[in-house]
Amino acid sequence: MQEKQNGDFPKKDSVRAVDRMLDILQVFSFEQNELNLAQICVQAGLPKTTTYRILTTLEKRNVVVQDPHTGKYRLGYEVIKMGSIARTGNSLQRAAHEDMEKISRETQQTCNLYVRDGFERRCVDQVEGTQYVKRFSYLGARHPLYCGAGKLLLAYADPDVQKQYFAITKFEKYTDQTVTDPEQLKEELRQILRDGYSVTKGERDPMTAMVSVPLYDYTQKVVASITVSGPVYLFTDENIKLYCSKLLQASENISRKLGYSPPKTGE
Repeated sequence: MQEKQNGDFPKKDSVRAVDRMLDILQVFSFEQNELNLAQICVQAGLPKTTTYRILTTLEKRNVVVQDPHTGKYRLGYEVIKMGSIARTGNSLQRAAHEDMEKISRETQQTCNLYVRDGFERRCVDQVEGTQYVKRFSYLGARHPLYCGAGKLLLAYADPDVQKQYFAITKFEKYTDQTVTDPEQLKEELRQILRDGYSVTKGERDPMTAMVSVPLYDYTQKVVASITVSGPVYLFTDENIKLYCSKLLQASENISRKLGYSPPKTGE
């Protein structure tokens, strides 16, 4: 039989081989960072001979490493290197900006990207909308966590962080809508976790309202939020529903770019 020249292999076989390799690599997680051959076969849904052959190839390229004592496999340093390259080229702002532009264009409102920086929130990206509203946030600005868009970041913070925050924070009343009672604030944070988003009106500026949703990364934790903000009179129930829908769609897309894997059904 005549040997096939390079590039003449059936495309389907090549694609299937890549699919199988990715199936194997994606069984590793923070919870399961070391697996034996049998576990990998079951979770990847592949025959033992196929799995072993692919693992052997990956091991030669330092993509996986096999422990000589336990026989278990773990991801190798080549994956660490690729992950570092990916993080350098896929910053939070880069991952989010295109969706933020789309949201601002479709809603005509300003879209902000916030991260929690200690006990404050910081604006790390912004796409201005066409609706006029006095700018109470700008790129690099820091704001309290207990009012406005900061509430969502506080709600998703670790319990230890929340405990420290409530212990040291003096709650200043910016407007009549600012919540300064710790117990009321805690209940609002619990409600945000139940809803998966936050809506605030006039809490830091009486003329401004905002809707915020969380962004997740490969650690499966919330690392930022994106927010639609604008004149409070435009935040009707109908518009809030629209803004929330667009933000949640964007959150799913951005989080995926950041390496987030949603929990499987039933987990």
